[in-house]
Amino acid sequence: MERLDLGPFSAISRLLASEKIHRAYALNHFSEIRHPVLRAVWAARMFEDGSASPQVIRFLKDVAQWTPVYRVLEEMMGREVESFQKRVYAEPTINQ
Repeated sequence: MERLDLGPFSAISRLLASEKIHRAYALNHFSEIRHPVLRAVWAARMFEDGSASPQVIRFLKDVAQWTPVYRVLEEMMGREVESFQKRVYAEPTINQ
């Protein structure tokens, strides 16, 4: 999957993430989402709708240090990515 164009997978994930039932499933199985880009797409959506768990918030904070994955979020959010990142970092990190 590393060599595939993730655009279509990312688009499908964004569409699925727009529905509460799918976000709830992804939240419960977040650690099972293997590809970091798809995981970032789901994490960003969960954070935006207020359903992000501490695990998701920690992942998003780590993503900011992981340039290839962070670039996907930049492409996805455009100019809003800086505001998004500030909001993520403002969230307390709670150990699970």
